[in-house]
Amino acid sequence: MGTTPLKVMSFNVRWATESPSSGNAYEKWSVRRPILNNLLEAQAPHLIGTQEGLRTPIAQLDNIIADLGPTWALYGVGRDSGTTAGEHMAILYDTRRLALLTGGNFWLSGTPTTAGSNTLGLQYVRMCTWARFRDRLTGRTFYHYNTHIDFNDHPGQVAVITAQIAARSVTTDPVIITGDMNTPGTAGNDTWDAFYDAGFRDSWFTADVTGTKYGTFNGYATPSTSGNRIDWILGSPSWHWSTAAIDTYNEGGTAWASDHMPVVSTMDLEVPNPKTLKLIRSTNLSIANSTTTPTEIPWSSVEVNTGPSSWWSSGAASQIVMPYAGPYLVTMQTCWATDANVARRHMRLSKTTTVSDANTVLATAWPNPASGEPARHGTHTQVINVATAGDIYKMTAMQNSGAALNLTAGVNSAIQPASISITYLGD
Repeated sequence: MGTTPLKVMSFNVRWATESPSSGNAYEKWSVRRPILNNLLEAQAPHLIGTQEGLRTPIAQLDNIIADLGPTWALYGVGRDSGTTAGEHMAILYDTRRLALLTGGNFWLSGTPTTAGSNTLGLQYVRMCTWARFRDRLTGRTFYHYNTHIDFNDHPGQVAVITAQIAARSVTTDPVIITGDMNTPGTAGNDTWDAFYDAGFRDSWFTADVTGTKYGTFNGYATPSTSGNRIDWILGSPSWHWSTAAIDTYNEGGTAWASDHMPVVSTMDLEVPNPKTLKLIRSTNLSIANSTTTPTEIPWSSVEVNTGPSSWWSSGAASQIVMPYAGPYLVTMQTCWATDANVARRHMRLSKTTTVSDANTVLATAWPNPASGEPARHGTHTQVINVATAGDIYKMTAMQNSGAALNLTAGVNSAIQPASISITYLGD
């Protein structure tokens, strides 16, 4: 059973304005927006719990989603009335990796289902946005709760959150909590202790590797190692966090994405009992020189099959029948014999019997190797989505310059034979 990383971020993005009270131009959203995007591009998280983001009068959160690209989505409402008004505790997620199953919002109040309510004497209206996700790579489902605790360290705030978590519909699903907690993340603090007593663990203390601690509120200034870590990522004790860090990204020492620095933690997720088919090529296969016609790869044998027997048969050896509609994780292991004259060589997985660029869902290409270079080999992985159960896919290879070459069965004990592994990620 393998693992795959899931990167989680908690980030107070500071509400957007073009007229900062400080008069400092670097606080303007138009100045901070590209810096924030550069930070997110460098970190490449899968899941972000944001605080303070707006949708009106400045479409700050929509700007962030637009900059991240079309595979990103936003979930959440404003705290003022449960629509678009006011600061959001928005959850941003990469749809290539995570599928949103359901979600909701509640207020840190004695009447948590009443939008905009504040019965605890807090300085501001406070709320929490939650979502239940399925990880497309592992099939794992989990809940994410994202909040912004008031300056008033009122134990009632945590009590509302933990009560809502306890009442979630699938109590066996683990939980991630992100937030600007406005209080130090240390034992002996009422908020931290309340979450700990409810069974949640701080990734900063449980991760295998932890970066330098800074005060996460830096006010657009050089961060201090003596400051308080007031932004946290917590979770169920079953999570295995591999890393935790505070990102100090800035541009020129004076330009910052926000007055807070994000906390980023990475967890390792196991693939639970996958339905997997792995096919191998046990003998060499000669690939002729062609610029237009690919060679179908007849797989020699099944190395692993924990799914239905129907998705491959030796009678149609190059053909794979996908048994389910939905997401699949495809891993191709390539291994080519040494050939200094080959300019481009491709392996591709294509839908239907017509192999074309339009039908290709996963392809690899090796550049021209230098003379005497060892055999080329490597692993290439991608998630594909199958529209209809029973769709047929074919694996082919092609090279378009030089003499024929061999797709090999393995050069030595350190290099695995050419293979394809397909894992169904659905329920």
